[in-house]
This record gives sequence, C-alpha cells and structure tokens, in this order.
Amino acid sequence: MPHNPKLAPDKKTLGVLGQLARIQCTEREAAAVLGISQALLNRRLNEKKRNNEFALAWDDGQAKGHMSLRRLQWRLANKGNAALAIWLGKQWLGQKDMQVVANASLEDINASPDKQRAEIESKLGRIAEPETTQGVAAKPDTP
Repeated sequence: MPHNPKLAPDKKTLGVLGQLARIQCTEREAAAVLGISQALLNRRLNEKKRNNEFALAWDDGQAKGHMSLRRLQWRLANKGNAALAIWLGKQWLGQKDMQVVANASLEDINASPDKQRAEIESKLGRIAEPETTQGVAAKPDTP
C-alpha cells in the first residue's frame, strides 16, 4: 500500500524518477519505489501542464537509458558479442530484422511442390550428367 499519497516535484523525487526510467522500469515498478500508486504516477506523467516536470524527468531518463544501451551495443559488437547487442536492440530500441525477397514472381510463389521438385531435380540432373555431343557421352581426356 502506498505510503506517500502526494507526489511533489522536488529535486530528489525527480532524480529518482529519472533514474528509474533510465533503467527502463515500468510505471508500476517506479510507483512502488516512490511509495505511491501506479494511478497517481500515471496521472502525474500525463498531466497536460506546459512544463510537466514528472514527464520531462521520465522522458529524459528513458532517452538516457536508450543512449546507454546503444553505447553498450557498440562495445559488445566491438568485442564480438553481437547476439546480445542485437537482442537488446530489438527489445528496447525497436530494431528488427529485415527480410528481403528478391526475384520472386507469382508463378514461383504459386508453383505446386511437385512442380518445384521436378524443376530442382531437372536442374540437379543437368549438373550431374556429363556433357554429351550428339547423344554420345564425351570421354575425359586421358594423358
């Protein structure tokens, strides 16, 4: 149960709020640390004041957290741990894999599996068969 029913925009409170946002805490987690309800924190963050100090501290903290994460990605990537950097970027920075489909026509996409298999086997057969000259297999040169 919250023990601080009010939330004043003093320097200490705004500093704590910014630090919580920096480590990507949820509003629920931040409210628990500040000793207030999540509803109160949400109201303070969404107040339509011109200089909403709570929203500014929260947004600034999140931005600094994202910058730190980018910095970490570069360090990890430079040390060879790209997998962790990629995962973190997808989770927190909205990065995603790009899938490129090239040289695909509707005929290729709609082809039946049997037709595709026959085409592949035909191509493989041409690769595996020795060259022929008018129906006669070419003989390899012997020394």
